[in-house]
Amino acid sequence: MLEKNLAAERIAFSTDLKEAVSASDVVFIAVGTPERDDGSADLRAVMSVAHQIADVAERFTVVVNKSTVPVGTAARMQAEIAARARVEIDVVSNPEFLKEGAAIDDFLRPTAS
Repeated sequence: MLEKNLAAERIAFSTDLKEAVSASDVVFIAVGTPERDDGSADLRAVMSVAHQIADVAERFTVVVNKSTVPVGTAARMQAEIAARARVEIDVVSNPEFLKEGAAIDDFLRPTAS
């Protein structure tokens, strides 16, 4: 599947954040949110990535947060991005609830709830 979509230029990979953000309408954040000693989620990584995206975005972008975060994080992320960005950026949440090792199969064969 990966080879097919690489050949069709429907997917690409980059370690250059500015290049990736400028080439994308939608940017996904999918980083770990480990538990702190007090049981709360450590949001440092997810917020750091959001800030980095805000700093390099040059046009309207949708940021999709796939990291597991507490309720209210999208509003916080939206506010922090708005304070930094030179362009409009919308934040949406799309939490991941897939079985480990089964993401592609679950995506291709969703079941009705």
